[in-house]
Amino acid sequence: MRDDEVVAKALHADLQVFRGYREICFRLVYENEDPSTTTKTVPTILPSGDIESEKKFHPCKGRGLMTFGYPQEIQKTHAQRYIRRPEGPGHFIHNDDAPDSCAYPLVQTWTANINQSFRNEFNIMTIDEVQNQIYPGFHKDAIHSFRRSMEKCFSPEEVEAYPIKCCRTKHAKPNENLVVVGPRSVVEAFLQNPDVQKHFYVSANRHGFKAWAKPERNWLPRAQRFEWGADQNEIYVLYTRIGNSHMTCMMQRRQFLREKTFGTSLGPEKLNKRHTIELPKERNPYFELDLEGLGLMSIDKILGKGAFGEVLLVHSHEERYALKMLQVPKEGTAKEMRVRREEHIGKFLTAKGYPFFVKSFVSFKLPGNVVWQTSCGTRTLKQQYNEAILLEYIEGGTLDSVIEDEIDKPPSWLDRMTKHRRWAAEIALAMKFLHSLDIVYRDLKPDNVMLKPMLTKRRSFVCLADWGFAKKTTFGDGLISNAGESFYAAPEIPKTGQPWRKHTDPYTKHCDVFSFGRTLKSMVACTLSEVDVVSNEFPDDFPDTAKQLVLKTTIKIPAIGRGDFEEICKHSFFQADPFGDEGTIPAVDFQRLYQDAKDRKDGICA
Repeated sequence: MRDDEVVAKALHADLQVFRGYREICFRLVYENEDPSTTTKTVPTILPSGDIESEKKFHPCKGRGLMTFGYPQEIQKTHAQRYIRRPEGPGHFIHNDDAPDSCAYPLVQTWTANINQSFRNEFNIMTIDEVQNQIYPGFHKDAIHSFRRSMEKCFSPEEVEAYPIKCCRTKHAKPNENLVVVGPRSVVEAFLQNPDVQKHFYVSANRHGFKAWAKPERNWLPRAQRFEWGADQNEIYVLYTRIGNSHMTCMMQRRQFLREKTFGTSLGPEKLNKRHTIELPKERNPYFELDLEGLGLMSIDKILGKGAFGEVLLVHSHEERYALKMLQVPKEGTAKEMRVRREEHIGKFLTAKGYPFFVKSFVSFKLPGNVVWQTSCGTRTLKQQYNEAILLEYIEGGTLDSVIEDEIDKPPSWLDRMTKHRRWAAEIALAMKFLHSLDIVYRDLKPDNVMLKPMLTKRRSFVCLADWGFAKKTTFGDGLISNAGESFYAAPEIPKTGQPWRKHTDPYTKHCDVFSFGRTLKSMVACTLSEVDVVSNEFPDDFPDTAKQLVLKTTIKIPAIGRGDFEEICKHSFFQADPFGDEGTIPAVDFQRLYQDAKDRKDGICA
């Protein structure tokens, strides 16, 4: 079957077709040259939880293990069956590096020949060379996870003796073969046609397909099996991989777009459906970020939804970001003013460089009449988004989700108390700094507390997010406007619909202290129930020091003495042995908390 006939059949099936693609690869490689090292079992685990292949690998000079230069992750639910196996799969999933996250770092590893052909194709650099040059394409989290995997497979001493190499293709590799793109259900039906199978050298069934290829200088053909995923709507890319042989391959579009760019479209343009975002080219005066160098951002998945829009996970090369898509009302309305505050205060705080806030990079207009979708085909909630804000991606999720997870699977009491006390101390530090800038938050709650995993500390620290209700003020000035309906909000803040302009007294930054107390109760009591959080009842195992702090900070009349965050940081809950006879732990070292978070922000492995 000729190419034009394949294109016609694909377009008739409502698939997209492109003339080839271009590819620039970034790879991390470990080559253990010790001939006495024993054979290892090396699985290739996919983010979906499936194992693509599992091989016996004998380390020697010229043979190495390879992974991507960008970080990957696997959901907890997919990872559980592998974590319990200390050998093989367990080496490549790092649950101890992200204990509080809903997803774990994953290293998708396969074998490679480090021969002259490889050296002709790749520039090979050391990690130090890459970091000293701030070389694009290699993410520090990916390097850290790959090193951890190699230390588990071999030993720290062997990894020290044979360092990890950073390899980038010397030139963009063009490929002029047809590329077919579409939902799993449509691509699967397309491959059932015998003529299509013959054209792509595959044999297919309802489980997937087997691709055949004949390597150069080898008279025996070889085959590789490709399995369909469970989601019928997942977008797949059918393409030809060129190496020492040509083989038809399949990859999820979200994975394909990490390193490859589609060639010329061979069908009608569908301009109303987009899974990529083009960033503005202007320089951000608040934060040094090379927007032009990022290029198109691919939409990976939907992270969450809110009152004004939704937050998406996007990526460019190895870097991941969060993109907040917004439906901004007419100019001059209260909702429009809230969006402007979020933009301006987010950029202002980013410029300060304080580690406990989610960084805000740039805000920009979106084109109209677009149906936005993820690279795997999931549509966003609305298509009428008209503005977006590019934010730092915090991979650990929210405090809200951690509390919910601990309700079902509670850790030990002392471990949970120690962890939540540390997070509460970090929230207090962040709020103390925020108030020193004369900014009142007015929206402190577990859902706005993000958790950012450390690189080597095996724990997370907090980052506050969402500045839509934040305002500039001082303790001497009063606020009178409403700030949402959250039950974490102080009682003096008027609710929407109240005749507050006539009957409500001005309130001050003490409203944030009240929200801190409610948030602390939610954390320590491990509950998200409004009834439990707002009541004056406490669980039997609630520490007395925490109870005292909650009661003090949630006094209904702020003038009586909620205190401020300077006082909160000195409270006995954060001093040595706050739990009495239940466990001996040291006082919180606030300076150390700040330095650890700053080191993680600056990319330093402590």
